[in-house]
Amino acid sequence: MSFSLRRRVALAALSSGLLLPASAFAQDEAQLSAARTLGQEGVTAAREGRCEEAVDKLSRAKKLLPVPSIIVPLGECQVSLGKVVAGTENLQAAARAVLPERAPDAFVEAQNRARKVLPEALKKLARLKLEVEAPANTAITVTDNGEPVDSVLLGVDRPADPTKHLISASAPGFITATAEVTLVSGQTEKLVLKLEPDPNAVKPKPEVTPPGDPGTKPEQPVKPPLPPSDSGSSPLIPAGGIALGVGGASLILGAVFGGLASGKQSSLDEICVEGLCPASAQSDIDSMNTFASVSTATFIIGGVGVALGATLLGIGLASGDSGESVGLFIGPQNLSLQGSF
Repeated sequence: MSFSLRRRVALAALSSGLLLPASAFAQDEAQLSAARTLGQEGVTAAREGRCEEAVDKLSRAKKLLPVPSIIVPLGECQVSLGKVVAGTENLQAAARAVLPERAPDAFVEAQNRARKVLPEALKKLARLKLEVEAPANTAITVTDNGEPVDSVLLGVDRPADPTKHLISASAPGFITATAEVTLVSGQTEKLVLKLEPDPNAVKPKPEVTPPGDPGTKPEQPVKPPLPPSDSGSSPLIPAGGIALGVGGASLILGAVFGGLASGKQSSLDEICVEGLCPASAQSDIDSMNTFASVSTATFIIGGVGVALGATLLGIGLASGDSGESVGLFIGPQNLSLQGSF
């Protein structure tokens, strides 16, 4: 084959929209020549009705030179032999290909042929819906006439050849379930297989830790250190600390509100004469009274809290752990201590 003829063959194949990946350009003359010879012999066998021979030669030619003029007769022969799924896939690939304006006449004629015979070929397809009843998360393996069926196709109408199908479903620990169904063109069948537990299944042995050196003692688990015991401390001590904290905070709060009340008093002294204040000052008078009341109450709570806290701390430090149970209760204007001593 001359260089120019080889180049024309490669360019024509590429322009078909179906074939010749980049690696095809590296094929030598022997491969291209073999593909052309297989294709021509396969097409001749298909025209003469020798489809088994045609499928064999055209399938091999397609791997080297997947052009429409090879794919279409391959698909037609596959359909006539009952391999409808494979045949219709080849016909659809050729029918949907986008050919350039100057595509070889053989490619254009083959594509027109595919579009003409495809509708009738699709009518010959059957459909099979497979379902397998098994516990959740079971690793199921399904085959159809020995060919694996992907798990994503379970429970859906799957295109299938109109012929006899031997379906098998298996999983570790279960008895293999099998069933046979004959499909008819244009019809849909449903087949349900149920996996039953295998009573004779060998259960996996539990892992056994190999024994260590007999001369060494097994390592003992290290126990985490226990938290330091505070059983010797008296509950009066934390109660005293809380009382001191509440008392101190109350004293600070009382001082704040006392300052606010004093500020309001100073403002009123400037506008009031001999205890008489204008009506517009009533809101300041109310605020001053409120601040003064809150200041007084918080000062009382603060004083009681500080005194109570100091007392509890003194008693707790002196008595240690004697089984006391103490609770500190804070009221709106008082602190109270409840418990057993």
